[in-house]
Amino acid sequence: MPGFHLVVLGPVEPSPELVDLLRSPVFEGRLFYITGSALNIHDLVKARVDAAAAIMFLSNPELDTVGTVLGDAA
Repeated sequence: MPGFHLVVLGPVEPSPELVDLLRSPVFEGRLFYITGSALNIHDLVKARVDAAAAIMFLSNPELDTVGTVLGDAA
């Protein structure tokens, strides 16, 4: 899969298993991890979402983050 880069933006430091994956020769120079939040514009800038061909958001259904954000916006 030449030519792709994948950036993972997560709220905590990566687990040892994820660090191993990040260091894997298969993903060398293509998979990056940034500690931050998709709700923080500065973290999104660090992740270069402005240059992304695609963005996927995964969330924890146990948290009511969307309700919190929408409530703050009202």
